[in-house]
Amino acid sequence: MLTVFIPTAGLGSRLKSKTKNQNKSLITLNNKAIISHIIEKFNPKKTEFIIALGHKADYVKQYLIVAHPSLKLKFIEIDKFRGKGSGLGYTLYKSKYLLQKAFLFHPCDAIISDNFPLLRKKENVVFYKTINDNGQYRSLSLRKKSLLKINEKVLSKKSNLKAYTGVAYINDYKEFWKYADLKNIKFVKSGESFLINKTLKHKNFSCKKLNWHDTGNLESFNSTTKNFYQKKKIRFKILEKDNECIFFTNKKVIKFHESKTFVSQRVTRSKILKNFVPQVENYTKNYYSYNYINGSVFSSKLSHSNFNLLIKFLKKFWSIKNKKKLHKNIFKKNCIKFYKTKTLQRLNQFDQKYNLEKIDKFSYINNFKVNKIHKILNNLDWDMISNGIQSNFHGDLHFENIIIDKKKKFKLLDWRQNFNGDLNTGDLYYNLAKIKHGLIINHNDLINNI
Repeated sequence: MLTVFIPTAGLGSRLKSKTKNQNKSLITLNNKAIISHIIEKFNPKKTEFIIALGHKADYVKQYLIVAHPSLKLKFIEIDKFRGKGSGLGYTLYKSKYLLQKAFLFHPCDAIISDNFPLLRKKENVVFYKTINDNGQYRSLSLRKKSLLKINEKVLSKKSNLKAYTGVAYINDYKEFWKYADLKNIKFVKSGESFLINKTLKHKNFSCKKLNWHDTGNLESFNSTTKNFYQKKKIRFKILEKDNECIFFTNKKVIKFHESKTFVSQRVTRSKILKNFVPQVENYTKNYYSYNYINGSVFSSKLSHSNFNLLIKFLKKFWSIKNKKKLHKNIFKKNCIKFYKTKTLQRLNQFDQKYNLEKIDKFSYINNFKVNKIHKILNNLDWDMISNGIQSNFHGDLHFENIIIDKKKKFKLLDWRQNFNGDLNTGDLYYNLAKIKHGLIINHNDLINNI
């Protein structure tokens, strides 16, 4: 049984805004979390994973439970992962009691695109990649294939730098742990590289080459992403948001949202919308998953005949049982709050973030004379707009959320969690408006900045 240790405790500050609301191991590459790229390199039946948790710990733990439910997992929560006294060495030290055996140290920001080499039981190994030196990585000094030293980061402008990937197999773990001392600041900050250098006094390490991609800083992450695009490995282009994310792993679609209410209502509505949307297979407080649906987004299969089939399908979807209908006055209040109140709230949020006065200064847009946004909204007939038609609802029915398969069957994705708090009843016009939106604006144009 191979033990793989993955430290995810750090803040990931070198990735700037990408880790503000998420752990760096959960950033997506090719629509898959970095940590899933790592895990899938190993035989799940012959591997146990020990995960050190810190920044956004609960998100990492929940994700692994939903995305990889059959894995052999152990978690250790690191109490100090930011500020004075924190560091990779501290994370290692706190994880030591679970690592009293040979183990593979694998950073949560390292992607190995090769098949992982066979590890011999009595061999210590460090892995490297030959690169042009940019001063961002530690380097290895070698004698033939044996390690002499792991060097600190110093820009030397070498064209054949043997960059340390951060991946290392520690067979002689007892010798390795002898030098773990929290009083030593170098160990606390440097972590395993410090311990490996100390272990070299009495034990040998061989060096092996790997095709490695770094995702630990913004520059390297963008470079790795570009590499995936060039090799045409990107499956879907997703319009990402700060508070939610989507992953494709193990033939599953996994959705994350920072709101627990959002997730619980999505799960409940998957049952209400049964047969029209994918059924949720697994969920936690912030994640839910369903099986991947084979098919094409409707925007790529748009035709008169397919559109007629869609409308026929949606007529069944929109039907609502009388017992689910609301009193017309209650429903109208829901519509007013959903359309008018929510629109004004979002405009206020936009104003606070971007200063509306500086933006809302144009008298003409595309040669049409326009009023200020508040005047436009004040002139709207909100009463008429709020005279909705009660129906079963999806809530975001644009064509990228509609899947059509080879048999011309449909599934609706990314259903809205509620309509002004109501889980059963929404406005038919809102669904129709989203369909019209799909006829006018193609989301692929937005993604490609057209």
